[in-house]
Amino acid sequence: MQFLALWVAMCAPDLPAVASDSPASRPNVLMILTDDQGLGDFSFTGNPILKTPNMDRLARESVRLTDFHVCPMCTPTRGQLLTGVDAVRNGATSVTAGRSFIRPGIPTMPELFAQAGYKTGIFGKWHLGDHFPNRPIDKGFHEAVYHLGWGMLQAAPEFDNPLIDGRYFHNGRPNRFTGHCTDLWFDAATAWIKERQAAGEPFLCYLPTNAPHGPHVELDEFTQPYQGKGPAGFFGMIAHVDKRIGQLDSFLTESGLRDNTIVIFMTDNGGTAGVRLFNAGLRAGKTTLKAWFQDAGGADLCGAFFAYVRRLN
Repeated sequence: MQFLALWVAMCAPDLPAVASDSPASRPNVLMILTDDQGLGDFSFTGNPILKTPNMDRLARESVRLTDFHVCPMCTPTRGQLLTGVDAVRNGATSVTAGRSFIRPGIPTMPELFAQAGYKTGIFGKWHLGDHFPNRPIDKGFHEAVYHLGWGMLQAAPEFDNPLIDGRYFHNGRPNRFTGHCTDLWFDAATAWIKERQAAGEPFLCYLPTNAPHGPHVELDEFTQPYQGKGPAGFFGMIAHVDKRIGQLDSFLTESGLRDNTIVIFMTDNGGTAGVRLFNAGLRAGKTTLKAWFQDAGGADLCGAFFAYVRRLN
């Protein structure tokens, strides 16, 4: 549990030792959050069809939190993760209807990291407000490459296939991208990390993919292995993210950043499209109670972080 202590310590804006340390002595933080991927949607948990070699290796090499609770929907999990405050208290209790915003005045993780001398960036799904004062750049992120709303269908006027050659937002302004959006998030994050390394700046990189949330639009190279065997689009999106995680890990190793970077991987709620095929022993999925990672032992990372932020306030 050493990495938990490091993460919490770095979030303290009133610790002068953190801010005065040299950048090299402060570990970077990379947090990867996939959307709608359940406990059964990994080959290391026993999925009979899906192959996730890079996620499997990450699980083998990491401290795995097996008593780790998230909310059963997108926005509440994201709001709690970024504030350390329960959704009912922080205000981000639902995905629509004006209930997807963090209440004003509640400190956020990127704000606390920024106060401690870190550069902060988000690349992917925000889902905590599309307009001022609720955009990621209003909540502590120095760099924000993201889509609007709950998914790519809300990010662009093209409702047929916006995940490929669609539109995204960069620091509040719309732009076009070429290719698949999963590659956009990972490419933008990698380029930004390279810039931070060149500048000698410690970083918090938040990489919340929209994948494998619907619409399940994916490149043929990732869906073809699963045709006729299960939810091909859904599994293909996971396979795509898995490949990019492997490439990102290789970049961290080759650049010399890996030994000084804390990598955290998690999903945002219970399973969805893959539940009927394999659900790793869980009884239900997204939007249902207790559809979370649960096993013997482990620790509650969010609970510990909640308690810490409450002490700050």
